[in-house]
Amino acid sequence: MNRVIADLASQMKNRRQRPSSFVEIDLADRIATSGYITLGEGGEQVYIEEYRQRVEGKVLEIVENHPTIAAIRNGEAVTDLQLVALERTLRQELGGGNVQLSESNIRKAFNLKVNSLLAFLRELMEIEALPDYQEVVRRNFEEFISQRQLSELESEVAPMKAERLKLLKEINRLTFENAVAPADDEPTRLALEADRQQLAQLHEQMAPLQAEINQLNRQFWVTKAQVKANKYDLSASRYRQIEQDEPFYESPQVTMERLLKLEHIMTTEMQEIMQCVKSE
Repeated sequence: MNRVIADLASQMKNRRQRPSSFVEIDLADRIATSGYITLGEGGEQVYIEEYRQRVEGKVLEIVENHPTIAAIRNGEAVTDLQLVALERTLRQELGGGNVQLSESNIRKAFNLKVNSLLAFLRELMEIEALPDYQEVVRRNFEEFISQRQLSELESEVAPMKAERLKLLKEINRLTFENAVAPADDEPTRLALEADRQQLAQLHEQMAPLQAEINQLNRQFWVTKAQVKANKYDLSASRYRQIEQDEPFYESPQVTMERLLKLEHIMTTEMQEIMQCVKSE
């Protein structure tokens, strides 16, 4: 063995380097385990590992008992009010005491850059259904503006719709009177044409307002229960509410009176025809 070593000694400088099976990456650890967090005005210094344990323990307590988290885990839909309440609870429970969680502390202890405690909870507990708090606020603000615009438009168009029903009622009456009136009854015919023109003008005024109302109504939310009830049919027409013009219906009493009047006219005309036939 010694002889082999002596013979190969001069050749060792030509040997190939065996590559290592480990890959070295010069990157910082995702979560720092050294260093400390300074809490509050008193300047209490807590090691990062201990601080993380405090936060995680407190979060587990909140998650275990909060109804919004329970609903999400059960696959139930949650409202924005529930999400706002959850964010408030997180701030109350984690913002004081021996935790005093803040965005900077989250970044130091967990290496996460988040802008709300909802986002922090989502990343920490891997609850993908939790949105950012800013998204909830933005969504509610847009809905508030949309509902306000919708309310103003509906208030503006309401008197026009009432006027439209009055015109339809009058047109319906004049149409009947024109049908049973003598051929030379010009006042009834002219009144009918005038009301029809007025109705057409009213429709032109209402059209852009109604189009804007329908556009605002295109934005809507549906719950998981609604989708399930419709056998997971995602057609917008299943859920979107489109405001339709209220139809005009004449009262049964007026309809019966007109039928009786028509019957009387028909009877009179039939008698006149019979008289003509007999005279021949």
